[in-house]
Amino acid sequence: MKRVFISILAAAALMGCAKEESNEGTIDNELVPIRLSAGMGIEVSSKAPINPDASPLTTFTAGVGGWEAETAPDYATAAMTWVSTAANIEASTTAKSVTLNPARYYNADASVNTYIRAWHPEGTVNQTAKTVAFENTDGSVDAMLAVTVNGSKEDKNTPLTLAFEHQTAQLNFVVKAGEGLAAGTTIESIKVKGVSLPTGFDLASYTTTSTAVDAAGLEVPGIASEEITADGVAAGNPVMIMPLSGNTVTIDVATSEAVFSNQTFTVDTENVEAGKNYTITLTFSQSGISLNATVEAWETEEGSGTIK
Repeated sequence: MKRVFISILAAAALMGCAKEESNEGTIDNELVPIRLSAGMGIEVSSKAPINPDASPLTTFTAGVGGWEAETAPDYATAAMTWVSTAANIEASTTAKSVTLNPARYYNADASVNTYIRAWHPEGTVNQTAKTVAFENTDGSVDAMLAVTVNGSKEDKNTPLTLAFEHQTAQLNFVVKAGEGLAAGTTIESIKVKGVSLPTGFDLASYTTTSTAVDAAGLEVPGIASEEITADGVAAGNPVMIMPLSGNTVTIDVATSEAVFSNQTFTVDTENVEAGKNYTITLTFSQSGISLNATVEAWETEEGSGTIK
């Protein structure tokens, strides 16, 4: 899986101490906020896939939490020390400065480390339960978690790096007119069945929590009776689903001329995996639909299937 790298420049800080005396002279223990710089190498999203080549650059917000301990804490029992927000992170391959709000500081005791976890979207944090909740009913949320990092006040000149990992698989649909399709035929709906959507994070286990879509399926948003042409047209917006065990996905498809229920397409991976962007092309002809599935943008895999 490819990762989105966000660099954090951690400036050490002392919590309200006076000056210390040593044989080397006086040390000035002035509070210094943690300063962040952030960049992005591949597509991520808060509501839809973000293209790092877009102009202007798209930005997103991450929640950031810290635990203070001498050694790696038991996150299930250890209390979170603080929660902040890192806003306006640009979808750029060049690292740019971002700020924690509110600002945070390392513990004055050099033996105490700050262990940092970060997530996107920011959502609503329950600091006591160590959970995050966010609304997601249409598959538009690209949920991400960053690898845990840690540092102390002695690391004030050492950059820390958050590596965000996609928690979902992304599905994009393209419709094309094949031989014999009636002129003017439009795509009316596509529903993805048997899937779940990310709706939160468990910060203790550092996993993504999800909600199953009802039996009717997840309707791909943004489809507005687009005409199906020989050149192909994107059908609605991308949807991001939780990974699936197995390499098939079931869909219902409706055009202005016909309805195709409980059809499947297959991808050439053992499972439908997080961090992969699947593009499914539906080619409509007089007799039915042929499907071709490829994986682009995040990682590349291939698959195919046929609807009769």
